[in-house]
Amino acid sequence: MRTPRSRPRPLAALLTTLALLAATALTACGGEAADASGGDGPLRIGYQRFGGLSLVKARGDAKNVTWSLFESGPALTEALKAGSIDIGQVGEAPPVFAAAGKIPFSVVGTSQPIPQGEAVLVKADSPYRGFADLRGRTVALNKGSNVHWLLVKLLEANKMTLADIKVKYLKPAEGRPAFDNGQVDAWIIWDPYFALAEQPGVRVLADATGLAGNREYVWPPRTR
Repeated sequence: MRTPRSRPRPLAALLTTLALLAATALTACGGEAADASGGDGPLRIGYQRFGGLSLVKARGDAKNVTWSLFESGPALTEALKAGSIDIGQVGEAPPVFAAAGKIPFSVVGTSQPIPQGEAVLVKADSPYRGFADLRGRTVALNKGSNVHWLLVKLLEANKMTLADIKVKYLKPAEGRPAFDNGQVDAWIIWDPYFALAEQPGVRVLADATGLAGNREYVWPPRTR
């Protein structure tokens, strides 16, 4: 098992995010963004426990904003669709699903790839040595998030289909106890949940290297 370690987003991604936030905040003071958020109120930002926006919040670098924490990208996407936030940050799959669902949006920024930030976890004493060994086994992941895209790429790389595994769609807060208690054979998860789960008795079966970029996207809804 690898030693647990931090996998921070590159500094360039943080600086880009800060610039985007500043530009958006200025627009919100007297333009279309102000109309979208209902007047001259603070910019409403949705964020997750990873990436540039979480660092912006922790550093206090964005002024006159309100913050809403989301457990995953799909939930944040729904908030954007409902108009309850003005801008948010998601992984790779939510923009794909949003486009398929005809949700209007614009990507205004992205981070560098960090494929080591999401992975398939199994118990250290399990017999699985590659993803193909999970054929017929139960795999947990969050539906519609970046790890959903990783699952698609893993299946493709191993010449498998969804019919070859048993997928259990669980949110991160549900996936961890299911994995710990042996209710699923593998858990596909992203940082910081990934880093927290890297403990003795847990092994990384595969990460996204060579399969998915695991980029972070910053996007507001597109005005009609």
